[in-house]
Amino acid sequence: FGNNTTNYTTRVHKPNTNPFVTELLTLYSQSQVSNAGTRGLDKIGRGTYIHTYLDERLQPALLNGDFNLVIISGNAGDGKTAFIQQFESLAEKRGVKIQREANGAVFTLNGRIYKSNYDGSQDEGQERNDDVLNKFFAPFSGDSRKWPKNETRLIAINEGRLVDFFQEHQKNYRVLTELVEHGLDGVSNNAGVAIVNLNMRSVVASETGKPSIFERLIKTMCASVNWTICENCDIKQKCFALYNAKTFQDSIAGPKVLERLKLLYRITQLRGRLHITMRDLRSALAFMLVGKVDCDGIHELYLSGGEDNQNRILNNFYFNAVFGGDGDTNDRLITLMREIDIAQAGNPDIDLELGFLNPMTKVLNRFSFSERPEYDDELIQSLFSDLPRDYTSKERLHLLTKHRNYLSHLRRRYFFECRDSQDNRPWARMLPYAYVDKFLTVLNDADNNNKSDIVAILEAMNRGEGLLDPKRLGANLALRIRQVDKGTIRSYRLFDGSCFTLVPDGLNIDNSFVEYCPQYLTLYYDSGSGHRAKFHITIDMYEMLMRLNNGYRASIEEQEGFYLSFSVFKNMLSAVPYQEIMLTENGYRFYRINKESEGTLGMMAYDTEAGYNAD
Repeated sequence: FGNNTTNYTTRVHKPNTNPFVTELLTLYSQSQVSNAGTRGLDKIGRGTYIHTYLDERLQPALLNGDFNLVIISGNAGDGKTAFIQQFESLAEKRGVKIQREANGAVFTLNGRIYKSNYDGSQDEGQERNDDVLNKFFAPFSGDSRKWPKNETRLIAINEGRLVDFFQEHQKNYRVLTELVEHGLDGVSNNAGVAIVNLNMRSVVASETGKPSIFERLIKTMCASVNWTICENCDIKQKCFALYNAKTFQDSIAGPKVLERLKLLYRITQLRGRLHITMRDLRSALAFMLVGKVDCDGIHELYLSGGEDNQNRILNNFYFNAVFGGDGDTNDRLITLMREIDIAQAGNPDIDLELGFLNPMTKVLNRFSFSERPEYDDELIQSLFSDLPRDYTSKERLHLLTKHRNYLSHLRRRYFFECRDSQDNRPWARMLPYAYVDKFLTVLNDADNNNKSDIVAILEAMNRGEGLLDPKRLGANLALRIRQVDKGTIRSYRLFDGSCFTLVPDGLNIDNSFVEYCPQYLTLYYDSGSGHRAKFHITIDMYEMLMRLNNGYRASIEEQEGFYLSFSVFKNMLSAVPYQEIMLTENGYRFYRINKESEGTLGMMAYDTEAGYNAD
C-alpha cells in the first residue's frame, strides 16, 4: 500500500526493540521523543506514503505535459510538498538531472521544462513572498493565449495565502484570478491550469473496489513486515502495540473493526470542526497504535503492578487509545475524537451486561482473533474481580468512578468487536449520533428524489417552530412570523412543500485529483416565481431535527443553536411575497386569513383532509 515499505526483520537490532515503533512515534504531533515525522518526506514518511489521486491521476497528466500551471492548495500537512517531491523523485529515476534550489527545483523531462515551488507561502531569503509569487506567476499574467506552452510550473501554497495574493494583484492576473477562484470551488477549466484544493479531500472517501486513504494507511502501518521482529520480544503476549497491529492484520475480524473505526472518523469529518489533513491522520493513527513511548518505555510499563498500572496499560489498547487514552492531549484530531467517545454515552441494556456480568460470560459475542494476544482479557478480568459490591460506604463517589472507568473499557471494546446478529447491530446503538446511517444514506444518494426525506425535515422544522402536530399541515413548512410575549394566538406563514428539494453538496465539484465525499445536505426552496432560498443541513442539524420528530425537547442552548442557523434561511424565505397567514391557539386547529383580490380579508378553518372550509 505504501511506496517504500522498510523490512525491519533483516537488520540486527537491540533485543526487545522494534525500530518501527520508534519511527511511528515521530508521526505523533505531541510526541515526547520527536515529531520529525510530521514535517517533510523523511524515512517514515516515505515508508508509509499512500498513493492518492494526485499520484494516480495528476502525476501521469504532468508527465504527458497536459498542464502549464499546477497550483496545489490546502492547509499545512495536506501533503502538497510531499507530492511535488515524489514527482521529482520519479523524474530522477528516469535519469533526469534536477537542479535543486532553496525552495524548489528545475529540470527538463521529455523536452519540457518543469519548475517547482515547495512552499509558496514563505519568503525566500531577503526576497518578500509577494515578489517570489510575482516572479513565479509572471508567465501567466495577461491574455492566456500568450502563456508558455512548453513549460510546467508546480506550486504548493496554503489556500489563504493564495486567495490573498490574487485579490491584491488581480489587475495583473485577471484571467488567472478567475481560474483560481473557480478552481478552489472545484470547477475545472480548459486553460491548461490545474487548481487542486486539498481542503476538499476526504481521507475516508472511497470508491467501489478501492479502499480509502484512511484504510490504506492503517494497513500500511500494520503491515506484518513491520512487526515480525516483535515475535522475538519477551512481552509479545502482553504488548499493547503488537496487540493493536495484530487486530488490523486479522483477515476476517480486522476489516470489521476497521469499518467501525472509519465510521467514527467519518462522523468527526462530518461535524465540520476540522479538515483532516494527512499529518492529522498519521498523528492520530500512530498514537492509536503505539501511544507515547518507545519499546523501552513499554517494557518499563509492564514492570509495575497494581490497579492504576493495569488501567494505564489498558488505556494504550487501540479501543481506548483511539479516544486519547488516559492523558490529556493537544492533538487536534484526537481531541475531536474524544468528543464522540463511545464511553461517554449510555445504553442501559448493554451497560447492565457489560458492567455487572463476568466479562468472560459472553466472550463468544465478540470477534475472535486467531493470532492476537489476549492480555486485555486478563487485565479486564482482574479489574472485574476488584470491583466493589457495596456502594453505600463513605467512599461511594470513588467506588462509582472506579466502576465507571471499568465500564468505559468494556464499552469501547464491545463497540469495535461485538458480533452482528441478524437484523441487529448492537454497536450502532452506541454511536453518539442515532441517525447517522440515515444521514449518510441520504447524503450518498446523488439522485435523491425521495419526498419522504423532505417531509421528515419539514415536519421537524415545524416542531421547532412550536407545532405539536405538524402532520395536520401536510407536507408544508410553517414558519412563525413573530413571538409575542404572553400572546395567546400564534401566526405562521405556510410554504408549499412541493417547492422544496433536498440535494447533497458537491454534485458539481470536479474531483479528478482529490478524493471527495459530500459533507452536508442542502434544502432548496424555489417558489417558481424567482424567489429562492437554501439551508445547509449538517450532521448535527440533521440529528436534532430527527430527534424533534421523535418527541425530543431541545434545550435552550440547542434551540438557540438551531435558530441561529435556521434564522438565515427564514430571512431569505421572508422575502417571498405572501397573501395569507395561518393562526392557531393550540397548535392543533388552524385558521387561514387571506387577502382577497378586492382588498378584503377572509378567514377560514383549515382542515388537512378536507382542505379549507368556511367557518
